[in-house]
Amino acid sequence: MKKNLFLLSSIALMVLLFACSKQNDLDFKIEQIDIDGDISYLPLAGPVSIKKFIIDDVSDSISPENGGKGFEKIAFELGWDTEVYSTVNDQNLVVKGGVFRRGFPDFPITLRPYGKFSHTALNARINALLYDKLLNFDDLNNRYYPSLVSHWKIDKKNKCFYFRLDPEARWSNGLEVTSADVIATWKLLVNENIYDITQNNIYKRFKEPIAVSKYIFKITPYEFQDNLFSDISEIYLLPEFSLSKVTSENFLEHYNFIQVMGSGPYVIDKIKSVKGNRLVFRRRIDYWGSFKRHNRGLFNFDQIDFVVIREYSMMLEKLKKGEIDYMDLTRTDDWYDIFNPDKPGLGLSKKMKNNVIVCKEVYNGAPKVFSGIALNTLLPPLNDKLIRKALAYAYNRDLLNKLFFKNEMKFILSYYPGSEYEGLKNTIYNFDLQKADSLLDLTKWKKKNSNGLRIDDDGNVLSFTLTVSQQNEKYYTIYQEDLKKIGINLNLRKGDFKTIASEIDSRKYLMARIAYLMGKEPTAHNLLKTSGSGVPNSTNITGFCDPVIDSLGLLISNTDIVEEKKKYTTVIDSILTDNVPYILQMYQDYNCRIAYWNKYGMPKSVFTYLGTHSTVHTFWWILPDNEKLLIDYDDNKNIVFPEEERLVDYWGFLKK
Repeated sequence: MKKNLFLLSSIALMVLLFACSKQNDLDFKIEQIDIDGDISYLPLAGPVSIKKFIIDDVSDSISPENGGKGFEKIAFELGWDTEVYSTVNDQNLVVKGGVFRRGFPDFPITLRPYGKFSHTALNARINALLYDKLLNFDDLNNRYYPSLVSHWKIDKKNKCFYFRLDPEARWSNGLEVTSADVIATWKLLVNENIYDITQNNIYKRFKEPIAVSKYIFKITPYEFQDNLFSDISEIYLLPEFSLSKVTSENFLEHYNFIQVMGSGPYVIDKIKSVKGNRLVFRRRIDYWGSFKRHNRGLFNFDQIDFVVIREYSMMLEKLKKGEIDYMDLTRTDDWYDIFNPDKPGLGLSKKMKNNVIVCKEVYNGAPKVFSGIALNTLLPPLNDKLIRKALAYAYNRDLLNKLFFKNEMKFILSYYPGSEYEGLKNTIYNFDLQKADSLLDLTKWKKKNSNGLRIDDDGNVLSFTLTVSQQNEKYYTIYQEDLKKIGINLNLRKGDFKTIASEIDSRKYLMARIAYLMGKEPTAHNLLKTSGSGVPNSTNITGFCDPVIDSLGLLISNTDIVEEKKKYTTVIDSILTDNVPYILQMYQDYNCRIAYWNKYGMPKSVFTYLGTHSTVHTFWWILPDNEKLLIDYDDNKNIVFPEEERLVDYWGFLKK
């Protein structure tokens, strides 16, 4: 069973990323050494190649039993598994080529796939373009299928896992992917010098992989469980020849803005990319997996641009002008006002009437985003549960929902929001200033100064600081005003993710706005492990822990029976909601609302069953005829496209 936490072994932070430097400060690149490819000569358009080594044939020196030629004929009788998988795309419709441009609020802190600051939603999108995992996972049918690995075997008798690498797998420079790369990647993931305790803890549960042959490797857990298979399967593999060039001590710095050589379908174009401003990905014409059955119809755009647009209003303008092609509509008012088909705003009337710009509201099975205000329970005054409860009661979700979200949002009442694992015995914190005030009266902050703010016996004011982005500040001024009514001072400080991340990482913060993209499986216990309490770079950023949660988390990991998991999550939920490590916020019932220029084809479902915006880069394709019509478009051109469905519920979630 796959453990569906975003990127499995870590939590993906759905937060704004930091623009690392000035626009023209370009210092990231494909590795500039002999064994890797220099992309300075890439053509300005179309697919590219940085292949330096030509190794087209599988070596005859490797026997079939060791994964060489003829392995497929004997694999089944030797106990190996594989899967035949076809994508959702209609091969007769998909066209390769074109450019896809979308905006992001900031530039990534790092390009590394592993280590400090690498586990964000944006980094996950980058990794999916540059690297291959050992295995892919079919979320709809709950099964693995090939990627770098073609076959696998769970050996319960000897309590280990075997994997056979596809002999055709190649790094982007043309060199083979081998068992040596697996060993090197594992050594990196268990190394504490990458400051990634979550990865460390997961992969330290395994002994060092053993290369049975060039293509077959064995890995043995210290304590065997079937579901540990998923931890290995989800690894983005990195090449040994790259990792061997650096010590573990300088891996973070060396590869911070250097792309580690990948085996994936795209490569970063260092000439077109501008640090702090734009990341440009180019499709590899010689991607080893292009003609594999499981990749047919995927990775279609010749170029994908991630454009940094820091202000939401500016992103809307750039979409209107055609300077970007796609936008995630995160503001409820915009959906009903600017992108209202009956009365469009922002000068979009003709574009929307003629379906030049298309809007869709998409429903699917993607897990709901868990969002909240993290409270550092290890530092005073938040080590007092009564203070945390008072802060929760003072958060007015009803008013926020009414003022900014047209009452569309649903309140998060559980650490498993919108899922079948939501607890039934949770403490609910509906807005109640009187209750919050009475709780504070039970603490040492009973007294008030002349300004009406609560103080302790030494005259210290009960005060907190919360860092927010400029566009999100309005959502917290209401909270600031309500807290003042009960004697708490809340300072709202404008800042970026690098500031927030550094504070959280050092565990010196008190309150931090954060959100996680949770998984299909219940994984909230991974946020609050005792082993991560007070430890920098762990997922337990609040410090709260409970041995009962640790024990129940293990039981959840060891069963595939849904009813058993529900029994455990009910207890975990009850503990967490009572202790308030997070002030719970709200989530949207739909997956997302999007707007895009009508020059792209896509599956009927728009996204995959559990997919979000990242699947757009993989599954969509260009419509050449539409693209030609929209070149140098202006509203004086009489271009009309057929009307499209605004609401997409391919999987029938609204009927459930």
